[in-house]
Parts: sequence; structure tokens; C-alpha cells
Amino acid sequence: MKQAATTKKPIRRIRRRANANQIPDSITKNIDLIKAISSTLPPDYEFEIFKTLWKIDQLECKHIALQMPEGLLIYATVIGDILKRFCVKGTLTTVSVLGDVTYGACCIDDLGARALGADLLVHY
Repeated sequence: MKQAATTKKPIRRIRRRANANQIPDSITKNIDLIKAISSTLPPDYEFEIFKTLWKIDQLECKHIALQMPEGLLIYATVIGDILKRFCVKGTLTTVSVLGDVTYGACCIDDLGARALGADLLVHY
């Protein structure tokens, strides 16, 4: 009896850049930023301010749009102020709050953000 020769598939190795998604300490350890977040935003919600600031700096955004669910719209201007104030590169000049509320991930208003000329849409 002959046995069928089995061929092994080569192991595919994925190389990732070290620290590819690591938010810099200049953002995460900024004492004034941490104080602003803890004193103005509710602790029950994670708005990912650090990650948002990092993305704004990476893309060098000048104009962003915020889209939020109805219950969180009251924090939109506070979040916008924090993002403008603590943008490390200082490129962010305009924050627009989209008036159409969201009810989940299905209702992303990318057309509205594009019509406003936003470089980035932050969807909460």
C-alpha cells in the first residue's frame, strides 16, 4: 500500500510594526488632559479621547465632525473643546456636531460629514 504524500502548508508569519497602535505618552500622560476629561465628562462612558486625539494628529485633521446618540449630545461641545484644546500638533481648528442622532452603528452620516468638509468623522 502506498501512502499519499502529505504536503505541509507553509506557516504564514505576520509581521507587525512595534508600537503601531500605541498612543504616545504625550497624550496619555498629559495631566491637564486627564483633569479635563475627569472633571467634565461622566465616568460611566468611555469616549476614547486619547485615541481620538492620536488619530486627529496622525491625519493632521483641520476639521472633524462628531456624531453622537441623542443621550450623549449634551457632551458633544465639551468633547469638541477638549479635542481642539489638546490636539498635539495644533492643526484642528473646526469641530462640527452633526444634528442627526444615531441609534447604532448603522446610521453613520458620512455624507453629512463630507458635505461639511470634515477630514474625520468621529461616530460615538
